[in-house]
Amino acid sequence: MLVGLVSSLLVTIGWQISIHMSVAGGTVMILLLVFGPPVLPAALIAAAIGWSRLVLKAHTPAQLLAGTALGGTAALAFALLR
Repeated sequence: MLVGLVSSLLVTIGWQISIHMSVAGGTVMILLLVFGPPVLPAALIAAAIGWSRLVLKAHTPAQLLAGTALGGTAALAFALLR
C-alpha cells in the first residue's frame, strides 16, 4: 500500500489523480486476490466512492479511472512479486 500511495502522490505532482480511488482500487484488488470472486460486490463500494468524488466535482472521470487503475496495478504487482 505504501508503494501505491507514493506512486499516487508522484502522479499528483503533475496531474491530480484520485487518491481515494487509488486506495479503493488497491483494496478491491487485494480482496479479489485473497478471497476470489465472492467479494466482487466490494467493487460497488469503490464505484460509490468514485461517484461521490465525481458528484462533488473533486475529480474528472479520467482522474478517477487513473486512480483506480494505479491502485489496482500497484496491489497486483505487490501480490505477484512477493
